Amino acid sequence: MREKKEYSEADSKKEIRKREILGVALKEFSEKGYDKAVLEDIALKAGVAKGTIYLYYKDKKDLFNHSILFIIDKFVEIIENIVESNLSPIDKIKSVIRDQVKYFVDNKHLFNLFQMAFQEKLIEKDGLTYSEIIDKGLMIDNLQRKIVEEARKLGAIKNEFSTDDIIVVCDGVVTSILKEVRARELYHEYKNRIDKEGYNLNERLENTIKIIFEGIAKKEV
Repeated sequence: MREKKEYSEADSKKEIRKREILGVALKEFSEKGYDKAVLEDIALKAGVAKGTIYLYYKDKKDLFNHSILFIIDKFVEIIENIVESNLSPIDKIKSVIRDQVKYFVDNKHLFNLFQMAFQEKLIEKDGLTYSEIIDKGLMIDNLQRKIVEEARKLGAIKNEFSTDDIIVVCDGVVTSILKEVRARELYHEYKNRIDKEGYNLNERLENTIKIIFEGIAKKEV
């Protein structure tokens, strides 16, 4: 029994070290981009030898792929929690938007990295990690579909709009708001979520959600 305990503790330490390396890599890739990020710097900031990285990741590309997989896993976790919640179907759809925006506002470097990975086509298409990324992407899509279809069955949404259309709009809102936040930060206009011009992230988010669910046209009288 003692040997089993020692093995378990050693295994736990390896997982902790692996996560520490990944945490540093996420910041390095997001701040410097893929090309300028180097394993020597990642190792130094993680407090390990460069060779230690190769115990967990094949190379720089593999480490980058795992960084993207980490972000996608967070997406899955966020949406799974919404699916399992007691919220109404419509509130679940709204939460898909709210919770993703909140996560990326709280972890802006991950949004930068995620955008960069797909815009610059940096994800390596060979190997197990790529397959995992695709599988997790399909899982997110299926979870979103489950939420929308639940709302549809209960008559909470109009049948004239397809599930794909609704998902595209929700994803578009998340991306659009996060890009605006990023732009304001770059020009030093966005501070503490409310800037000198009165920009309020939460208000913008709620107004956008209201437009989606209520529309912009006045009701006929």
